[in-house]
Amino acid sequence: MESIKQQHNAQQQDVPLAFCKTLLVQAETHGKDVEAIIQKAKFPFNPLHPSAVTTPVTIEQYSRLCLELFTALDDESGGIIPGVQTPLGSTRMLVYSMIHCRNLREAMERAIEFNAVCREPKGSVLEHRLDVSDDGKVATLTYLSSSNDDKLHGVLCSMAVWMRMCAWMINRPIELIAAGCTGSAIENKAGLQHFFPCPIEFEKSANWLSFSAALLVAPITRTEEELEVFLRVAPYFTVIKPVENAQTITARIRTIIGDDFREELPTFEYL
Repeated sequence: MESIKQQHNAQQQDVPLAFCKTLLVQAETHGKDVEAIIQKAKFPFNPLHPSAVTTPVTIEQYSRLCLELFTALDDESGGIIPGVQTPLGSTRMLVYSMIHCRNLREAMERAIEFNAVCREPKGSVLEHRLDVSDDGKVATLTYLSSSNDDKLHGVLCSMAVWMRMCAWMINRPIELIAAGCTGSAIENKAGLQHFFPCPIEFEKSANWLSFSAALLVAPITRTEEELEVFLRVAPYFTVIKPVENAQTITARIRTIIGDDFREELPTFEYL
């Protein structure tokens, strides 16, 4: 337990205000009382106010704001998936069922079964599927909907958030290779690029993302005790910045560079 707290404290930093504004704009879009959400989250100010541009936000404050938005919407997906609602508490119970699986593949298959049973909107056809390429190198997670709604970019972002949760469960980074979206290409891609540092194809027949199939055999390493601690700040680590560990590219580069800048820096090719 203490090691988890130390991990979170080590990564403590301010949350960009833009993320908080996005939450409240989403609340306004769904006709919710923004001031009520701010008060219930014990948030110290209104991020939408012009004077809030330089006010720092902590991880805990952002996470509380997320949870109050989810409560107001009764949707742990934050209302970003058209026609699909995730009732409060669903994510916690799903992850509890996944955390006792042997490896990532079993855990993802259990999540697929859960989504098919608990999150399928009436009057539409959803297909949740996990495939592996013929050469066994690439795994593809698919979320296919019959909906004609063009605003399905939130589906892709939601899938990316879920992959970050899966990465936390195996304590290894899951680097996305490519992604596809049933929605049309958009001019402002900042939101998608935040989650997808990889090529994205638009106007596809399904929403999907690909990653290394080698990760499917990675064991689930987390415990229920760790999960309870993680869930308190999960919105930050799944939406804004994934938990770093020694195997991420960023962490490996930092190890190579070190903190003694009297030494000559390694070449880009070496990194």
